[in-house]
Amino acid sequence: ALVMKNTGAMHFGISGAFDSSRGDYRLCGVTAGFGGKSHMDYQKVPENADRFCEELNRRMPAKGLQEQYNLAFDAHLNIVTIHP
Repeated sequence: ALVMKNTGAMHFGISGAFDSSRGDYRLCGVTAGFGGKSHMDYQKVPENADRFCEELNRRMPAKGLQEQYNLAFDAHLNIVTIHP
C-alpha cells in the first residue's frame, strides 16, 4: 500500500473490484506482455504470500554470511514467483 498509494487506483474486472492504492491483491490474471507468459493464478497469491512470510520469519535472523546470502536469494526467487 505504501508503494502504490500515489500511483494505484481502483480496478474492476470479472472477478470483482480491487484498489491497488490500498495494497489489495489483484483479482485478475497477470501476463508478461500481451499474450505473453502467464504467471501465478491470482487466486493462489494470498496463500503463497502468507507462506512466503512465514518461511521468511522462520529463517530470520539468518546466522552467518552464507546463510544470509541463501536467504536473500530464496526470498527474491519466491517473491518474484508470487509477484512477477
